[in-house]
Amino acid sequence: MAAGGGSYEAVVIGSGYGGSVAAFRLAEAGVNVCLLEKGRRWEPQEFPSSVWQTLQTTRWHTPWGVFGNSNCLYQVHYQGTVIAFVAAGLGGGSLINGGVVLPTPARARRDPKWPQEWRETLWDRAEERARSMLQAEAAPSHGFHQDRVLDAVSGEIEDSCRDCVKLSIRFTRITDPASSTAFNVCNGCGNCFTGCPYNAKNSVDKNYIAAASKAGCTIITNCEARFVLPNFDYPHTTSKECEFDGQHMHRRWRIYLDETHFISADFVVVAAGVLGTTNLLLQSKIRGLAISDRLGHRFSCNGNSVAFVCGTHVATKGHSLTPKELKNTPMFDRPGPSITTSYTSSLGYTIQGAILANAFSFVFFKCIAHRGFWFGLLYGLWHNVKRLLRAKNSDSLIFNMMGHDAADGHIEFDLDRGLVKFFPPTDPLIPKKISTVERIAKRIGGQMFMPTLRNTTVHLLGGCPAGRIAKESVTNPNGQLFHALVHSNSSLPYLLAAGAEKNESVDSCDNKVHDGLYVCDGSIIPCAVGVNPSFTITTVAERYIISPNIRKKHGRDDETGMGEDLGDLCTLELVMDMGSAESRHGILKGRVGGKFKMCALETGLLHIVDGTVDMCVVNTRTPFSQYMYYKLLIVSETGAMYEMIGRKEMKPFLLGATAMTESRTLELEISQVSQNFNLGGLSESKKASILRGTVRVSYLALLKSVISMRGPRKCHFVSSLLLSILCTYFGPSPRSPPSPEVTYVESPGYPQHSEHIIATDDGAQISCWRWLPTANRTINDALNSGTSTCVLLLNGYSGESYTLPTEDDDLVCTLLNNGYEVWLLRMRLHFSVCTANPFSLDDIARFDLPAAFSGIAAVRGKQTPIHVVAHCIGGLTIHMALLGGYVPVPSVASLTCTNSSMFFDVTKLAMVKLFLPLIPISLKLLGANSVLGFSDSPSESWRHRLLKKISCLIPRVEHCTCKECELFSGIFGSAFWHENLTERLHAWLSKDTLVRLPACGFRQLRQICMAGNVVSSRGEDLYMPYIRRLALPTTYISGGRPLLVTPTTSERAHALMQHHHPEFRHVRHVVHGYGHSDLLIAERAPQDVFPLILDGISKSGRVADLGFVSVQPTDVQRRTWVIPPSQAIEFLLCLKIFVAIFILAIFLCCFW
Repeated sequence: MAAGGGSYEAVVIGSGYGGSVAAFRLAEAGVNVCLLEKGRRWEPQEFPSSVWQTLQTTRWHTPWGVFGNSNCLYQVHYQGTVIAFVAAGLGGGSLINGGVVLPTPARARRDPKWPQEWRETLWDRAEERARSMLQAEAAPSHGFHQDRVLDAVSGEIEDSCRDCVKLSIRFTRITDPASSTAFNVCNGCGNCFTGCPYNAKNSVDKNYIAAASKAGCTIITNCEARFVLPNFDYPHTTSKECEFDGQHMHRRWRIYLDETHFISADFVVVAAGVLGTTNLLLQSKIRGLAISDRLGHRFSCNGNSVAFVCGTHVATKGHSLTPKELKNTPMFDRPGPSITTSYTSSLGYTIQGAILANAFSFVFFKCIAHRGFWFGLLYGLWHNVKRLLRAKNSDSLIFNMMGHDAADGHIEFDLDRGLVKFFPPTDPLIPKKISTVERIAKRIGGQMFMPTLRNTTVHLLGGCPAGRIAKESVTNPNGQLFHALVHSNSSLPYLLAAGAEKNESVDSCDNKVHDGLYVCDGSIIPCAVGVNPSFTITTVAERYIISPNIRKKHGRDDETGMGEDLGDLCTLELVMDMGSAESRHGILKGRVGGKFKMCALETGLLHIVDGTVDMCVVNTRTPFSQYMYYKLLIVSETGAMYEMIGRKEMKPFLLGATAMTESRTLELEISQVSQNFNLGGLSESKKASILRGTVRVSYLALLKSVISMRGPRKCHFVSSLLLSILCTYFGPSPRSPPSPEVTYVESPGYPQHSEHIIATDDGAQISCWRWLPTANRTINDALNSGTSTCVLLLNGYSGESYTLPTEDDDLVCTLLNNGYEVWLLRMRLHFSVCTANPFSLDDIARFDLPAAFSGIAAVRGKQTPIHVVAHCIGGLTIHMALLGGYVPVPSVASLTCTNSSMFFDVTKLAMVKLFLPLIPISLKLLGANSVLGFSDSPSESWRHRLLKKISCLIPRVEHCTCKECELFSGIFGSAFWHENLTERLHAWLSKDTLVRLPACGFRQLRQICMAGNVVSSRGEDLYMPYIRRLALPTTYISGGRPLLVTPTTSERAHALMQHHHPEFRHVRHVVHGYGHSDLLIAERAPQDVFPLILDGISKSGRVADLGFVSVQPTDVQRRTWVIPPSQAIEFLLCLKIFVAIFILAIFLCCFW
């Protein structure tokens, strides 16, 4: 490469946790990417196994120069008061670390330096993606010696708790499906810090990098990048695509390997580690690249220090084993992985036990300790003699200490020596950590050796801190480098302009970024993490670093959605003439003009040429809600026309706690209108929704609007608007006039069904309804053909979602019209078959579903795979049945789930209800009969009546005039948005299906929600370890306006299935405007949702069999706050009042 150079769309510099993520995700998106690593590839048998081999593979960077082998594994940087150990090789630090996977502590994410964008709920999704690739496992349950030692002395660590440590080490023999890498099982030798010689560590060269290579990434080792500069010829190129100029291809950036040879790329991701990345950017800066002056600042050692305790009187097994010792030592007596136990103190520091590899010099660690060189040398030699003689008190243990330092260190470049110099941050926790280890050493009877250096660190962070402002940071939260402010007297303005984005002036914005230049490693983390940072770096890289512009360049993604979010800033300025139109609230209705600015839509200013507004709209379907509707026609200077529909929705939730937020939030949907504007008329042909999002009015803008009102009736307008809002949030009666009782009639032409009663193995009775197809295809034709035409429908909790006899179309009719044979299972959870006998969701998975599959096969007379469509609890139980092995996976042709999966993530309000002990108290109150009737019966016990009265007091997002609907939403949660349902269907659901509710299933449902995935009724993780059984095509559908279950339920399941079973087709949809059950029962569900279900059924199969990979644009929805965070204080106050009332009611019930 040094001789010839090359050209790629993207180049990643470095192969650690950040660089490997960048390389894989770019290669996965179809980008022509090259990964540069200055070290070499290390095979398991090549790692050092002796002190001499370690010295041969170590390179020393000191103030006096650089010494040692250039083709090294270890790089030791010594700078006066600090010594840092970093790795060199394909895989970076993952080659020689302990493989510890710990989530980012909340304390770090609350740090003021932590970017606000990294605190969003999408962080959880990034952690899930990182966890699925690293595939961390818990150490064996029998524990190792260091576990028992630390557990025994944990009381010496002030106010501490044990961390749930997982390791990217294999304890089960398996092959990674993403990278096709085979692993051995960890044998507990303790040599993790010198590289695993037995191929049991899942380092990033075996997962991310192997998967990147499999996806087409070019990997070049022994190739060090020196600096990065813009391609000076690039601005003269009119196209961003490659153009040949002799043998050189025009790209945006040049990555120099020496002073003359370089590689060209449009996108550069620098991920060479804290010291490597900062050094490369400092080298680039002194050559004229405009980078922020904050480069090198906010340097942190993660509060890392190391103490060595030896000569203990307890067995610690703190030394690794040689191959000869390994053969003669049983598994339970081996040291185990290097780190298996971690304790974190509330004071801000973490202490971990660690195993020292035999390839390290024990004597060296003692010589640099605080006790002095000669004492350390003599004691180290004596300790080695005792170990050889296997004498008593010859054990030892390393203590790895981390914490939250001030992150105020900095890195500089020494021009004279050509080396980087770094100065450690202040660490106020050092005395606490030292005193803690001294107490531990005293407890286990050992001698503590503490290095005289201020920090002995392996966890370097910072140097290129991320932030929102260029004056304080080096990169933005996406990892893109900020431009430095170029003054008019600068002699190198062209270097800034070379990387500038098109059509933007050089000095137009202080926060301008380099187009295509990113940083993606630990150097962008602006503060100490306090624990092992490898998982944090991987998470940041997975979600926030690689710009969407790179991935979306090729149109590749793995999820589908309905509509898009407004991802760019916009400004909407309205001028309203109120009272200009007659209505029930004439003063609250009028005409609108104004301006709209959004660069994602049009570069110029758009003008509102026609618009109307009505600030008091009520709907008989949602009688307690008030709406404000805006309908605007906007025109650009080019003549393009758009229709903008805006809506504000105000609901009486928690005594108006959300009033200020809802009244200031406008939901927008922008559609492009096909018309001929120049002819003077608006002749619409099509309106395609192109953008969807929200805008919010600030308090200052709202105040200015009130002050700037003009006209004689402005007081009348303000009083009418306030009165309308007050009536909505605090009025006792519905906003819309009471409508007469809705009558409904079941359609006489509804398809006839046959009912089959099936007995389960535990003696319960369930029911299956069967419909034969109405299309021109008989059952015999379907059975004789090789395809499956049988569909099994699984309902949610107690209710009915598939057969809706009052509607013109439902899912049953849709499937019949498309030639499918339909079976509807009514499990023991269904209101029509439930009894007072207690049961759990495990019973449904273990008995009901296997019985249903057997019964269907017996009736049909032939065993063929069945397509399963499941909703809510039905989706949970079918996943449990398949993962538990109760239903054979080959008997399922495809699986389509709406608002359910093996996960069940609920909204904040539902999680609060689950966190409080409402369900256990309610079940205790109901007694033996846990079936709750919705109708008032004279024979009903006082317990049931009391629980129903209390349930009506529970806050809910949407109120209803129907007593049965209010009761169900209070107990289970709001199941649908009322505006999506027809009034006759709502009446039928309330009177005919909301009859009885078996509450005994809530106990396990609560455990599943608290655990985050399916668990048994006793809380045991019996299902998720068998995720590899779920080898079948899947379709997950979520509502984009969550009421009960959030879209992350399908998001996590979709990512998990794509990772473990990429050979099958997996699709995910997020349907805008839908909540929970309305995905199946809404008025427009046949147009919006049912085609997605049919598509999942008809295109089920292996990707290779289908002959294509269907990847469509994504609509990633954030987890919605039902209660806005800004109203948290009001919410907590109402919650306390509600809990007090509930406890008082229970008290009076039991003792009065």
